[in-house]
Amino acid sequence: MQRVLVVGGGCTGACAAMLLRKKLGPDASIEIWEKARGFGGRMTTTRQDVAGETVRADVGAQYLSADLSDPTSKELIDMLLTRKVVAEVGGEKGPGAKGLCSTPERQSGGSWHHFAGLEGGVNSALKCLADQAQATAYFEKRVASMDPVAGGKWRVRPFTGAPETFDAVLFAVPGCGVGGDNIDKIHGGWENLIDEECNRQLRSPQHDHRHAVVLFLAPEHLQACEAFFGPSNIEAQIDDDMVHLLAYQSRKTACIGGPVSKSPVVVVHTTHEFSRRNQRAGGRDRPFLEAVAGRVVHEYLKIPKGVRLDNIVLGSKVITWKQCQITRSMKGPAAFPLCKPLSDDPPLVLAGDYFTNSSFTGCAMSAANAVSALSSMLKGEKIANAVATASSAKRPADSDDGGYGKGQGKGKDSKGGKGKGKKGGKAEQGYRERY
Repeated sequence: MQRVLVVGGGCTGACAAMLLRKKLGPDASIEIWEKARGFGGRMTTTRQDVAGETVRADVGAQYLSADLSDPTSKELIDMLLTRKVVAEVGGEKGPGAKGLCSTPERQSGGSWHHFAGLEGGVNSALKCLADQAQATAYFEKRVASMDPVAGGKWRVRPFTGAPETFDAVLFAVPGCGVGGDNIDKIHGGWENLIDEECNRQLRSPQHDHRHAVVLFLAPEHLQACEAFFGPSNIEAQIDDDMVHLLAYQSRKTACIGGPVSKSPVVVVHTTHEFSRRNQRAGGRDRPFLEAVAGRVVHEYLKIPKGVRLDNIVLGSKVITWKQCQITRSMKGPAAFPLCKPLSDDPPLVLAGDYFTNSSFTGCAMSAANAVSALSSMLKGEKIANAVATASSAKRPADSDDGGYGKGQGKGKDSKGGKGKGKKGGKAEQGYRERY
């Protein structure tokens, strides 16, 4: 029985699990290790109990944006629609229809469509994909190191628990960068596959930097939200010196037939420049949270300044997305341009939106390319033209710009260090913890 590990339970990882099941058949064992408490990555959904009800909000991607001319995307979206996990927002006209904004980050036109979670969060789609793949998911399980061992297998060591062996591994975590959880945080013998040129390529993708701030408002401020967003809009593009976009989460969920909340929820997406100036800010940074919340509730929702913020905002959530949307991607080899096959024996492939773009289709296309490479490797085909050994290549020199070579373990079975990180960013609770 083939045993395959997918590292990362975000969009690419969930798509990869589904496609691996289709390629490898019912007898393969597919595991997903995710460091967070559930599926999501940059499609994370948070929930809080507000005014006697549980309310959800998307704090990363607001939608599954899919180009339905891509066969893989269409197949996966059709399954999610059939199972009533998602529903389309915007209809046939794309961005601008039914209150969607035409932001620079959002793909539009042609065969692009946008889907929201019927239960109030896009991460339910990723859970459904993993369930349909019959993959075994382990949460709060983060990879510390990975080493090749006898028999053409990978020995993967989590930060907590015993190491395990796998026939093949697919990395579906963010690429190199400033985020707290990406491939250059995973150490061990696999790093010997990274030569100077590969290191340069893996450091070439670029991301923008954003904060997502969820404001769970008291029910009595529903009319203020209705007045600001108008009768049908579910977004408002602001682009001032702080706020890029306001998403009316509670209306988004209700308009596609999901639960109707009596407590309005607004998700604030900050501008790139504002986030760069406030890189260290989070939910426990009271001045930061009060500045963002105050701007939204007083200036845009027109709630009088005489009303205390803690009486308006009953709960909040802040995520610092240090690696948010891809602004410059990289390409893999000519035969597999949307992923990076690194080792044939044992098989190892890198995948993610940093090979494509930050959308559901971008993740699905990279996952499909990676699964194609991995399944060929498991059949004995030479794709990467490399074999992982403990001393097969000289590691790049230490670098200050997010590359490989810092703090790595030595020897054939490196244990890896200890540490904590967030999925692509730093998550903090807000008002309810502090007031």
